[in-house]
Amino acid sequence: ALSRPEYLDRTVLVAPAMALEALKRELLRATAMARGIAGAALSRAPDGADAGRQERRGLQGLLDAVESFVTSMEGGRLTAGDAEALPMVLRISNYLDDVVTLSMQLDMHRADVAAVSRDSVLGAVTGFQAAVAAQIGRCDPAAADFDRGALDAGLAALEAEWHELKSTLLSAAGRRELPTNRLNGALEGLRSTLRMAEQLTKAARRQAALGLPMGSGEARDRTAGDDPPPAPAG
Repeated sequence: ALSRPEYLDRTVLVAPAMALEALKRELLRATAMARGIAGAALSRAPDGADAGRQERRGLQGLLDAVESFVTSMEGGRLTAGDAEALPMVLRISNYLDDVVTLSMQLDMHRADVAAVSRDSVLGAVTGFQAAVAAQIGRCDPAAADFDRGALDAGLAALEAEWHELKSTLLSAAGRRELPTNRLNGALEGLRSTLRMAEQLTKAARRQAALGLPMGSGEARDRTAGDDPPPAPAG
C-alpha cells in the first residue's frame, strides 16, 4: 500500500541518528509522491476522472506515519541537533499535506478554468500552467541538478507571472471576453496550482537544509550546513 512506510522501522528508535536517517528517506519518498499528485492534478483534463484519489490517500497515510514516528522519537534520548531537526520534519510533512488539499481544490474548479481559457487569454493560462509544472520539477532535493538559487528564482518568476495572469483575466472579463460567472472559480483553481508549487518549494528548501540521507545526492555533496537558512514559515 502507498501509505505503508518503507523506512520507518521502530526498532531504530533506540538509535536516534538512524531514526532520523529513516525519516529523511521517508520524506524523500513522500515528496516524490506529492510532486506526482501535483503534476497529475495539473495535467488532468477538465472532464477527466479523478484518478489521483488513491495516491492522495496514500500520501496522507504516509504522512500520518511520519508524524507518529516523530512523536515516538521525541520521547527518546536525542542530541540537540536531532531534537532541532524534528520540528523541521513536521513542517515538511505539513507542506506536503497541503499539496493534497490544494490538488482537490484544483479539481473542484477545473471546469471553471477551462471555461475562461478562451482565445484571448489561452496563451497566458497555458503559459502559467507550464511555469507551475517547471517549478514542481525543480522541487526534488535529491536530484543531481538540484539548485537552491534556481528554485528560489523560479518561484519568484512564477509569482510574478501569477499576478500578470490575474490582471489579464480580470481585464478580459471587464471586456466581456470571458464568462464572468466562472471567473472567481477559475481564479481559485489557478491560485491552487500556484500554491501547490509554493508548498513543494518550501518543502524542498527545508529538506535541503535538513540534509539528505546518507547515500542520496552524492553528486551534489549537499549538507545542511551548505544551504542558506530556511525561509520563514508561510
